[in-house]
Amino acid sequence: MLNAARHLPIVRQAVVWRKSPTTRRILSAAITIATLTLLLKAVTAAREMGVAFYFGTSDGIDAFLIAFLAPSFVINAPIAAFTAALMPTFIRVREHEGTAAAARLAGNGLAAALALLLACSLGLALFAQPIIRFLGSGFSPEKAALTIELFYLLLPVIVLSGLTRFWGTMINAGQRFALVSGAQLATPILTLALLLTIGNRGGVYILVAGVVGGAAIEVGLIMYAARRTGLPLRPRWHALDEPTRMVISQYLPAVFGTLLQSCMVMVDLAMAAMLASGSVASLSYGSKLIALVLALVAGPVGTAILPSLAELAARRRWDELRRTYLGWLGVLVVSTVPLTTLLVLLAQPLVRLAFERGAFTAADTALVAPILASYALQIPFYLVGTIGSRVLSALRFNGALAIIGGCNFILNLALNLILIQYMGLAGIALATSFVYAVSAVMITTLTWGRLGRAHAEAAATLGPPDEPRGVAGV
Repeated sequence: MLNAARHLPIVRQAVVWRKSPTTRRILSAAITIATLTLLLKAVTAAREMGVAFYFGTSDGIDAFLIAFLAPSFVINAPIAAFTAALMPTFIRVREHEGTAAAARLAGNGLAAALALLLACSLGLALFAQPIIRFLGSGFSPEKAALTIELFYLLLPVIVLSGLTRFWGTMINAGQRFALVSGAQLATPILTLALLLTIGNRGGVYILVAGVVGGAAIEVGLIMYAARRTGLPLRPRWHALDEPTRMVISQYLPAVFGTLLQSCMVMVDLAMAAMLASGSVASLSYGSKLIALVLALVAGPVGTAILPSLAELAARRRWDELRRTYLGWLGVLVVSTVPLTTLLVLLAQPLVRLAFERGAFTAADTALVAPILASYALQIPFYLVGTIGSRVLSALRFNGALAIIGGCNFILNLALNLILIQYMGLAGIALATSFVYAVSAVMITTLTWGRLGRAHAEAAATLGPPDEPRGVAGV
């Protein structure tokens, strides 16, 4: 029975995948997340147009982007890796040991996450000046001083957004996605409101107020949702039990890989900072439309699919897990290749439509358009890597992601140094796309091999799929 899926024709496999309750659940969740993400990105786009109108590619916006780089790095690397390592184990414990054991693991996780957030904040505060000197190596003394001041003002975002990420992940593990996605509207709405009412009279400090204030609103909303779902709001360390050890063993390779992956962005911006004034802002503007596409596609599917994959892995339903992986992989690739082509061909009119007004001139459009086209090439490969990495996380195989992250970092640095000589800023963007192409090949190879090994082990033992204990979740 375990081998039956291998002998089904491709069309029949596709029909089975389409009618699967797992597929329908993921699709429903992805549509919910995508709808809210679309609203989020619409507000974010309005905010970015406001930022472009008032600040263009000025020194102030360069300083803000570099100042926000390290705090966002902490949120998107150590904390993201922690929650990615925690969710599969949390779901496994919930399925096999019940809600009380899952709540204990969540309490331990919250205590560890808070300690990590505070330690990261303190470390950045202590080493603010050397960090800014490295990231803004081409900045004038006045611009560097402004960047350091903004850096200190943005540090509270680490704890606020980190806690939001933690509780949001735990809520998503219970297949509840709407409020977690909707809460992200707070920051762009607040920033846009400040821009509309105050304009640039407060300088880039308006952007700092929007980011910090929005993060505070987000964490308040997520805490409310966490309380309603029974998740712990106070950090409480119970014991270094087996599930906690399992999370730690998965976290260490995951954080290494995620740190290296996130370092790619820091290296890109740091290298852009060594070029002409406004280069950091230009690279950022060129990536925003691509980030929008990825947020509307990769974000919703990646968020919705991980809890379901973790449940299938916990229950050892390997055939359904493999069908789920291949089905979503095929749909995403087929749908995004034409989109990528359009983005490359229409890069200049898209940049003109989105940004060319106020302080953002036609010369800025000519600079940003090739950057956008080069970034667009990554889209199909990014999606392939996203789905594969979710499978590896669900199988608790984060060591592979660490190795891939190291390869990506080295390749990105080498390609940046080469391509920037011939293409300038667009070379940095093209290097990123090439790295994601290589990464997609590595992740797909490892994912397919890991699924085949799990399937073979299950067939050898002839064990039935694990059944859940009927626990709805914490």
